[in-house]
Amino acid sequence: MRELGKNIQASILDRLIDLEPEISQEPVQRRVLNFEQGKAAVIRDLENLLNTKRYILTIPPAYKEANNSFLVY
Repeated sequence: MRELGKNIQASILDRLIDLEPEISQEPVQRRVLNFEQGKAAVIRDLENLLNTKRYILTIPPAYKEANNSFLVY
């Protein structure tokens, strides 16, 4: 089980992206994440990698064929 308050190393993608190129060393806060930040980073990376993000849409009943289209993919 996870320990509360324990930090984890940032993902490789987060470590490779340089948000401040004029600074030669990243602060520790950029290299170390807490559990919730790590979880959000994994979700973000998987969505980008798999190109998937699900938006729950309620399709009006008047559009009968919409449920068979790519709209609901």
